[in-house]
Amino acid sequence: MGNSPSSGSSSRKKRNSSGQHDEDDVAALAQKVVSESVRDLQASVQSGLKKLEDHDHPAAQLIDSVCGSYLDKNE
Repeated sequence: MGNSPSSGSSSRKKRNSSGQHDEDDVAALAQKVVSESVRDLQASVQSGLKKLEDHDHPAAQLIDSVCGSYLDKNE
């Protein structure tokens, strides 16, 4: 037994002998970090847009109510 592994090769999901994760673990972690960052960014943008809409200048609110449907069609 000693220091020899119980099977002929170690699992790809385990750390290698230097204690580092293999490529699959790193890729999975990177994907998780990126997806969380994207969700946070989307939430931040939506929150910012909501704040802009809530604190819109009265003249801008009037223009939106009068011309909003026309302006939306041209985008």
